Amino acid sequence: MRAALRVGGLVAVVLLSRAAPGAAQVHHLDPMPWSALADSTSRSGLVVSWDLAFGGDSGWRAQRLGLELRFPLGAGGVVFLREHVVRLETVGGDARTRWPGLLAPDAAPDWPDEALKEDLGQPEVGLIVPVALPLVGRGDVAFAVLLPFGKEELYPLDTRALAVRLDWRRRGLALGSLELCPRIGWESSLDASGETFVPEAYPDGLRLGLGLQVAAARRLGASVGWDARELSDHRHLRRLVASAWCGLAGPHRLRLDVLRELGARTHRLTDWQVGLALELRRPPEPDAAEGKMPADGRRDR
Repeated sequence: MRAALRVGGLVAVVLLSRAAPGAAQVHHLDPMPWSALADSTSRSGLVVSWDLAFGGDSGWRAQRLGLELRFPLGAGGVVFLREHVVRLETVGGDARTRWPGLLAPDAAPDWPDEALKEDLGQPEVGLIVPVALPLVGRGDVAFAVLLPFGKEELYPLDTRALAVRLDWRRRGLALGSLELCPRIGWESSLDASGETFVPEAYPDGLRLGLGLQVAAARRLGASVGWDARELSDHRHLRRLVASAWCGLAGPHRLRLDVLRELGARTHRLTDWQVGLALELRRPPEPDAAEGKMPADGRRDR
C-alpha cells in the first residue's frame, strides 16, 4: 500500500508539472481555508488579513484588507464568511488593454478610466466538513459561493458574477519525509455582468491541486504547497505557496503567506502575493487546556 501511494504521488507530480499555462481566463479566487479544521479552537473565531499582489510586466498592484468569520458546524465542520476591501492600481492601464479578448464588443469604450480603484470585494460564504470515503480514506469536502455583488472595475478581484466551487482533499498521505495533500474539485462562474465581459472571462471546469510539505517543517510552523488548476479548453494555472506561523497569547496565531505564480504571465493579475493574517481563535475547551485531545480528535496542522 505504501509503495502504491509513492508511485501515485510521483505520477501526480509529473502530470501537474506538464500542465501548459493558457492565456485566457484570469483567475483570482482565494484558496479554501482548510486550516480552519485544524482543531476545535480554529473552527470558531475570526481572521483579519492583509495581502499585497505585485510584480509582472504590467506593473499592476493590488492590496486587500480582509475579514473572515468562522463558526463550528457539527462535530468537526466549519462555516466561513469572507469579505475584502480592495485597492487596485492599474498604472494607467485597464482591463481592455491588458486582456482584450475578455471584453464584450458592446462594452463601454472608455471602461474603465481610472488608474486607482477602491471598493468592496465579493462576499464569499462556504463550509468545510470532514468526510471519509471507502478505499480513499479520510479527507475534507469544501463548498463555497462568491456572491454577485462586486464591481466590474476591479476585475479580476471583483466582478458581478456568481462563482461556485466544490473541492475535496485527501489528508495525511506519507511519501518518505513528505506529506502529500492531493485535491480535486470543480468550479463554475455564472456571468452576471451584462454586456461587459465575454463568458471566457470567468473560470469554469476541473480543479486539480497537490500540496507538498515536509513533516518536520510543519511541526516547526511552516509549510510549502504547490497548486495546479486545470480548466476547460486546456487552460491551466500553477502556484507555489509557502506559509509560516507562530503562536501568540492563548490559542491565537500570526501567519505569513507567500505565493508565486508560475508559467506564462498574460492571464494573471500579478506574479507575487505576500500576506499577513491574524487568527483570533476560540479558547480551548477545559479538557484541551489540561493537555488532552480536543473533542474532534485533531491537532493543529
